[in-house]
Amino acid sequence: MSSISAKDANHHANAQDVEILARVAQGEQAALGELYDRWSLPLQTLVAASLTDPELIEDVLHNTFITLWQKANDFDPKQGTAYAWAATWVQSNLADFTVNESMGQLVSPDALAPPSDALRARIINSAVPLPSQIRYVLPFPTPPAWLGWAAAALFGLTAIFFAAKSFNVRGELQTALVSERVSHVEAVTLKNLLEAERILSRAQLDRLIVAERQINELRAQIVPTVAPLTN
Repeated sequence: MSSISAKDANHHANAQDVEILARVAQGEQAALGELYDRWSLPLQTLVAASLTDPELIEDVLHNTFITLWQKANDFDPKQGTAYAWAATWVQSNLADFTVNESMGQLVSPDALAPPSDALRARIINSAVPLPSQIRYVLPFPTPPAWLGWAAAALFGLTAIFFAAKSFNVRGELQTALVSERVSHVEAVTLKNLLEAERILSRAQLDRLIVAERQINELRAQIVPTVAPLTN
């Protein structure tokens, strides 16, 4: 019976961890603080099994919770418990420290001071979501509620302006297309007229040549042959 109760307790604790981690994934800093309160001591014990320097242990804890903040969306409850997933990130962050640390006598977890409130505050302050993974607390106050409405109104006016501008451009384009078609028709008509004039001029020239030939033939027939004079 006691084993069943322990299993139920672990299941309940994991359900709470999953719910808090989901809030962390939504960018809720308070939820990250709750995870720190629940996990910092057992994770510290896990780190202390590999490092000898208390300051490095604190650094690994800090980096681990920042990693949880950044990677919370990657957690899949089907792959295991939330705490086991967090422990894998401890091992990942440890790799950056154990390589450079000279091996010494490991610190007993009992000899370590509990994770401090100062570390908790440092983690929360480092967990502000910003573009390009830059993380620091913005000093700006919360913008007033009317600012959103003003921005929406400005966006609407801008959209209307560009819509009107686009309509005018389309009208000018349509006018240009009509003008181009008219110019094309005029050019074709002029070409046809020139071709007709050329054909007509050629026909008239041919007729003039024929008429001139006929006149020469008639002239040759009418003019009498003049006999040479004798003495």
